[in-house]
Amino acid sequence: MTNEQNGATFEASIEMTEKDLEFAKPPISVETIVSTFKKYDLRYIVIFADNMFYVAQQDLQPYHPMYVDDSYPEDIELIFDLMTVERIRKIEYINGVLKRRTS
Repeated sequence: MTNEQNGATFEASIEMTEKDLEFAKPPISVETIVSTFKKYDLRYIVIFADNMFYVAQQDLQPYHPMYVDDSYPEDIELIFDLMTVERIRKIEYINGVLKRRTS
């Protein structure tokens, strides 16, 4: 399978709206998620196992904590929590559009 085929297989195709987040605890908005993606120059976040995430920057390079035993910044951790609770498999920010993919 080529990278293009692989990307299409796991594409986040549903545009996120405030309605998707109306029951989120703690409350979070699409604007907050977009600003976090912009702040860290992120392309997508994927959950692939129990509390295991892969975070990619716009250049598709991995984004990870500065030190080995360190955690991600708090605003990224908040997105992890949202994804776990709402069962969102992938959140992607590309061309100014925030999209999601569920299981």
